[in-house]
Amino acid sequence: LELRPRPRGSGYEFENAVDCTTMTAAYLASVQEAVRDAIASGPMAGYPIVDLLVRLVGGSYGLVNANEASLRIATAIAFRAAYLQASPKLLEPVMHVEVLTPPEFVGEVVGDLSRRRGVVSSTDSIGMDVFVGALVPLSEMFGYATTLRSQTQGRATFSMAFQHYASAPKIDVH
Repeated sequence: LELRPRPRGSGYEFENAVDCTTMTAAYLASVQEAVRDAIASGPMAGYPIVDLLVRLVGGSYGLVNANEASLRIATAIAFRAAYLQASPKLLEPVMHVEVLTPPEFVGEVVGDLSRRRGVVSSTDSIGMDVFVGALVPLSEMFGYATTLRSQTQGRATFSMAFQHYASAPKIDVH
């Protein structure tokens, strides 16, 4: 198997570059199904794999020991090996966060968003309050409501919505 990235949002594609005399249609369908299963529960932290071209470039079967189960297992092993060689990237959801806070708490709000790996994109006065807009990874937003209430004496509000996916930071597991 060869794996290649596809443009963001383009999904999964399977190409067969194997001669049809090498593999039957039923076995080819088993390979495709095994690849779809591997993509759905990717080898990196169990997350699905997105925007990927999988190209079948080789493979054969023997009449004596050929069966769908062994072909699926072999495909899963080949997929994992090709996937790890491809230098995959783990993506994380990034949220657009909007905070409305009294002006005396803006410094604490901006500082806290920055500590959460957030990037503040705007601050504007709206009446007696200040609007703060930022992009923050979703993983950093857990517990934010409680923190915001504590920082602002319960006087600030926030909302968030999905913005895009971005590469997650590399984690050293050693």
